[in-house]
Amino acid sequence: MGSLDLNLDHLRRTEKQKAFGYDFLRDVDRIEYWDGITVGEDHESARTYEVTKEDLVAFADGVLDPSPLLRDDAAAAASPYGRVLPHPIFLMTIAFWCIDRGRGSWIRTPGSMNPGQRIVWYEPIRVGDVIRMTQKPADKWIRRGRHYFTSELNFFDQRGVKKATWWATLILPKTKEDVLKIARA
Repeated sequence: MGSLDLNLDHLRRTEKQKAFGYDFLRDVDRIEYWDGITVGEDHESARTYEVTKEDLVAFADGVLDPSPLLRDDAAAAASPYGRVLPHPIFLMTIAFWCIDRGRGSWIRTPGSMNPGQRIVWYEPIRVGDVIRMTQKPADKWIRRGRHYFTSELNFFDQRGVKKATWWATLILPKTKEDVLKIARA
């Protein structure tokens, strides 16, 4: 049987993509695991995200969305929004970047599954915005032997205007040992 080429470097186009590590097992010792998450502890993420047009276009390309509102200045200028918009789930890119490692790193847990998400937009994110994010573990529970977790992620621009709230729910491996079992499978 042939080997699987996991080198994804050819897909990384933007500066942020090139700087972002996609080997989530590299930091297995620094990931926050389900059994260590405390519900209710609100905190600010480690980094901010400066939105560039390059980021928006690369994301739209990556999810194969051909809408000119996500990439074309002239088409977007003629729309009610007046400028290029982010894809509705671009928040995922911002969250992964802002969290990096440490607090909130459960979002990067190898072996996690996505049972559903809820996003509420208050105002569009725009090119040039510098987004900061707060996180608050909202709930965790066990159902049918699986470990569920929901975190409330709030996104604010450089003026402090709340842009969106994302209730991110994942089914997570419970412990570091569980993640390592998945990695070795």
